[in-house]
Parts: sequence; structure tokens; C-alpha cells
Amino acid sequence: MPTPKNLLKITELGEISFVDKGDNPPAGAVILKSAPSTTTGGPVAEQNDVQKRIDEAVAAEVAKRAALEERIAKMEEAEAFGKVEGFCKSAGLDVAKLAAPIRAIEKAAPEAAAVVKGELERLAKGLAAAVNLNGKQIAGVGKQAGSASAQMDAKVAEIMKRDGCDKASAYAKMLAEAPEIYKSYTAEQEA
Repeated sequence: MPTPKNLLKITELGEISFVDKGDNPPAGAVILKSAPSTTTGGPVAEQNDVQKRIDEAVAAEVAKRAALEERIAKMEEAEAFGKVEGFCKSAGLDVAKLAAPIRAIEKAAPEAAAVVKGELERLAKGLAAAVNLNGKQIAGVGKQAGSASAQMDAKVAEIMKRDGCDKASAYAKMLAEAPEIYKSYTAEQEA
């Protein structure tokens, strides 16, 4: 029990400041001093104001971070979608129809998306090769079935490729091999 000698009575506290070590502090004690409150609410009101400002600052920083993370996510999605569109264009696929579904597959199952993209690329290349082959065949038929001049040019080109000769020699060989083409040509020119 305290005795009147070591009992300290404080009627009014004017200032509390931070003091690392007092003259004769008890072990582990830290003494704080602070200036008197100038607000009408006193120290409790000040603590509430400080806490409110801290909460508002934290909320503002959290909102900034969320907005930044959302922007980053949108940019990453746009970049990924751009890569899918580039893939579709390079493979000769319909970008408007396939880019969004392929991106959805990428999001859900990246391994499956790689398989789908590989298969689509293989199919697109095979289709392009078939179209080129058919186009060449159709063009060849068109020249054969077209004018006699086109038929004669095709036959000369064929002889040049086959025999490795010049154009004049190929014309001479064409006259010997396919005189009916030359007859058609002359009849066409007379008409």
C-alpha cells in the first residue's frame, strides 16, 4: 500500500511529451508527454479525428490499388486477346467468330487451348494447300478450255519445262507435237 510520501497527486496535466528515459524511471517504464488539447472535444475527440483520417487514407489507398489491379488485369486480357487474334489471322481463321471462344478456352484450360490451336493451325494449313492445288488445277483447265492462244501458251510452257529449251524451240516442238492447237489458233485469228 502506498504511503503519503510516495503518493503523487496530479490535479491538472498540462503537457505530455515523449521521453525515452526519465531521471529515475522504473525498469521498462516509458513516460509520454503531449501538448494540451486545443480542440473543444479534448484528447478523445483528437484520437477519433486522427483515426478517422487514417481510415480514410487507408480506404483511399485500397481503392487506388484495386483500380490499378483492375487496369493491369484489363491490359493483360487485351494483350492475351490480341495474341489470339494474331493467331487467328496467321492461321487464316475468322477472327470475329473464333478469337473470343479460343480466349475463353485459354482462360479455362490453357493445355486444352494449346491442343485446339495446334489442331486449328494444322487444319487451316491443310485447307490452304488444298485450295491452292485446286486453284492451280482449275486455272490449268481454264487455259486449256479457253482460247486457242492460251492453249498454245500452256503447251509451249509445258514443253519448255519438260525439255528445258528456249521459247522459240518450244514453239517449234509444239507445232510438231500438237498441230491441232496451232490450227485452232489460226482459225481463231481469222474469225
